[in-house]
Amino acid sequence: LVVSICLVGAFLGCMLSGWIADGVGRRRAFQLSALPMIIGAFL
Repeated sequence: LVVSICLVGAFLGCMLSGWIADGVGRRRAFQLSALPMIIGAFL
């Protein structure tokens, strides 16, 4: 189940990343997408 949720999130991220990058810029979009991984690493 966890792997399936991860794959669904990756699919949605691929579909929405262009719009997000156009809206906030590529650098900011990359920083925002890395934020959950950084928080998870600290936990």
